[in-house]
Amino acid sequence: MQLPDIDQFGFYVPFAIGTICLLFGWLLYRVILVLAGGILGGAIGVGVGQLFAELFDAQGTSEIVLVAGLAVLGIIVGVLLFQFLHALAFFLSGAAIGSWGTIEIFRLLREHQVAFAQNDLIFAFSIPVVALVLGLLAVPLSKYVIAFASAAAGTFLIMGALGWPYGGWLAIPVFLFGLVIQLAFGRPWERRDEDED
Repeated sequence: MQLPDIDQFGFYVPFAIGTICLLFGWLLYRVILVLAGGILGGAIGVGVGQLFAELFDAQGTSEIVLVAGLAVLGIIVGVLLFQFLHALAFFLSGAAIGSWGTIEIFRLLREHQVAFAQNDLIFAFSIPVVALVLGLLAVPLSKYVIAFASAAAGTFLIMGALGWPYGGWLAIPVFLFGLVIQLAFGRPWERRDEDED
């Protein structure tokens, strides 16, 4: 199968977006997370600072210091809040998958008359334990989930722009290349986060 004509407009946009997702998906996610939290928190901080300035009749330098101080505080709180929400979302996702998986596994075991699966106490105890364990595991593994998903999305966009050449088999090395690059790029960020902690 031939590659598409480079003059086709539909080639450039999906190929460019796919390349960005493939190589920088996880990094881009982290940057967007920080920017979104910082912008939202800073905007709220400025709004609260202006409100306080009016309430306490602050003018001139004192108004600037008050608004700027609350803006900086808002940025910090916003970034931390978005990081917390990210961790919470992955924890709840892992817990939900763990609960659902435990229920389904016990259902299958009970259908096959496995002895311990018939015990309601073990069943009731297993659900929160597995949910908690998978929820806690999902938080540190979120980087890999995001890298995997963005590399897959990037591969799909690139291969679609290229017309799925070589019967689609090219998607495998493209995906693996993108995943390795993303995980390699993540190491400096992880070291920086550990140094900040």
